[in-house]
Amino acid sequence: MEKCSDINGSLFNYLSSSEKDAVMARLVKKSLQQGDSLFQIGDSATGIFYVVSGQFAVKKYTGFEDKMQVVALLGAGAVIGEGSITEGHSRTATIVAVEGSEVFELSQKEYAAIKTDFPEIALKMLEHNIKISGLRLEACTTRLAHIL
Repeated sequence: MEKCSDINGSLFNYLSSSEKDAVMARLVKKSLQQGDSLFQIGDSATGIFYVVSGQFAVKKYTGFEDKMQVVALLGAGAVIGEGSITEGHSRTATIVAVEGSEVFELSQKEYAAIKTDFPEIALKMLEHNIKISGLRLEACTTRLAHIL
């Protein structure tokens, strides 16, 4: 397994250097080509992804037949699947690479190990994920208000 490194320093900027090293040691690097799916709606959620480079389209069904719509674009520094850090979830969107891209994956198993070995880091990660979810919800409600 290739060791992951945070080349530009933007990932996990809310952690200290030693905390970041503890997390980076548990990540798996994945490379995707344009058009590759990171995951699809309904897939079992097995972990969280951190975008290192490239861009991803977030696609959701529109409700009209089997048509999908891009609802967001996520680039370097973004977190994908932040709600799936705990077990028992299915993916609620399809994520497709818009261009050649790299992500780091933190599996649920590795996050559970961080919770055991470094509970203070796990708490910081959880708080960060809640912040991201809140910002995304705020952006969605703002867009919805403009439409209505």
